[in-house]
Amino acid sequence: MCSAIARADIQAGFNADEYRMCLKISAQQTDTNYAKIPTAPPSDCKLIYHSPDLGLSNQWNLWEREDSTLIIAIRGSVGTKGSWIENFYSGTMKAKGTIAKADGSEFKYKLAESDNALVHAGWLIGTAYLAPDITREIGNYYQKGYRNFLMVGHSKGGALSILMRSYLEYSGTLHDDLKLKTYSSAPPKPGNQAFANDYDFITRAGWGFRVVNEQDWVPETPVSIQTFDDFNSTSPFRNAEELFGEIGPVKRIAIKSIYNSMANELEEARKKMNKNVSKRAFKYLEEELPGLTEPEIEGPVYYVACGIPIILPPVDGYKEFLSTISRKGAFTHHTFESYWFLVNRHYPSESVN
Repeated sequence: MCSAIARADIQAGFNADEYRMCLKISAQQTDTNYAKIPTAPPSDCKLIYHSPDLGLSNQWNLWEREDSTLIIAIRGSVGTKGSWIENFYSGTMKAKGTIAKADGSEFKYKLAESDNALVHAGWLIGTAYLAPDITREIGNYYQKGYRNFLMVGHSKGGALSILMRSYLEYSGTLHDDLKLKTYSSAPPKPGNQAFANDYDFITRAGWGFRVVNEQDWVPETPVSIQTFDDFNSTSPFRNAEELFGEIGPVKRIAIKSIYNSMANELEEARKKMNKNVSKRAFKYLEEELPGLTEPEIEGPVYYVACGIPIILPPVDGYKEFLSTISRKGAFTHHTFESYWFLVNRHYPSESVN
């Protein structure tokens, strides 16, 4: 059936027109927390699937472009308690394992090769509810001959797009002749260094991007604490005794005292964060998903960014533009409107209005 589908294959690399199209599609998802781009959907795209709310108010749409490229658009945070509890449930979980869902089913997943890879627990649970629906539709359209897919998400949707892309990589969904490029717009950081390394590897050579307004604070989240255990095993921070052994006895006592103080304070901060955020947040999460088995939360809470960076610094006229948009306050630089303005200024195109 593949020959029956008229298409133009997508290419690796950042394409500003593709991102603009994806951003316009994301803005159609009635995301209540961010002002919308004041434009209609792309004229050459049509909505072909709209998911129900899945899990903690997660949702996604499937669009088809005239050249038979399919666009998977994952919605970000909305104004429900469940949606924001998912954000605040910010302990980490292993990137391989099983989640016992509220309906009694199990979600078996692998998001990275490394056993050291960890991901944000709340967004992993979100992925657990999105993945079966998205995987089914990709499979259905693959069987119909579709081979070109773009995936986009803004804000939390951006973080979910990263986890979803990793899940698809290891689930057997991505056939050799299927192309998938991901545009994660304004994404917070979804995992630790080992996970980020894996994601950047599987999307290498131009297949996974994070687009960030330089003045947007959301991509700097979640709150992160790097302890000495978060370094590679060969780091002297993890093998301090070997390092101290090369120092004279007087200096060794002073340096070891400083090292132990730093290590203890970082570890104490990590423990407090896990207790005050993850444990308390699960109580509210359980109210939204009764029957959900509490996952095993790992100790580290060290988050790093994933994806090839496309940075959008402020330009002349940006400050004046912000005074005209509908969303003010903490999320001003996070809006679809601010991203639309900056990508058009940094990557102008006559083909997209």
